[in-house]
Amino acid sequence: MRIHRLAGGVKEWFIIRRLSCTNEECPCKLHRELPDCLQEFKHYDTSLIEDVIDEAITSDDLETEDYPCGDTMKLWRKWWSHNRDRAEGWMRSAAYRLFDFGYGFLKSEGSLLEQLRERLYRGWLKAALRFIYDTGGRLLPVRPPG
Repeated sequence: MRIHRLAGGVKEWFIIRRLSCTNEECPCKLHRELPDCLQEFKHYDTSLIEDVIDEAITSDDLETEDYPCGDTMKLWRKWWSHNRDRAEGWMRSAAYRLFDFGYGFLKSEGSLLEQLRERLYRGWLKAALRFIYDTGGRLLPVRPPG
C-alpha cells in the first residue's frame, strides 16, 4: 500500500500492484504500477510537487502552513534541479527512438520540457514523468542531508 498526500493534509491510500518483468535484460525484475497522481519515491500528489517546482506554492503561503513542510519543498526543488537535464535527455532520446524523429532532433535548440509547460500549463510534470517512465527511463532520487 502507498500513502497519497494531498494539499491540506488529506491522505488517501492506494494498493500498488507489483509486477514481475519477463525481459531477461531488465536489471529490476520487480516493478510497481503507480497511478498518475504518484511518482517514484514520493508520497505527495504530483500536481502539488509541480506547483512547488513552478513556485506557485512556497513555504510562506498560509494555505500550506501545515503541509507540506519547507524542507520537503526544498528537496523537491533539488530533486527537479538534479533531474531536469536527465528528463530532457530521456524525452529527446525516447522520441527519437520511438517516433523516428531525425538525428537533428536530438541536437535541436529549445527545451521539450519548456514546450510541454507552455502547452499544458497544469499537469506538465505528470505528462513528462509518464512519458519518461513508460518508455523505460527513470529519474534519480535525492536523499535528504544527514
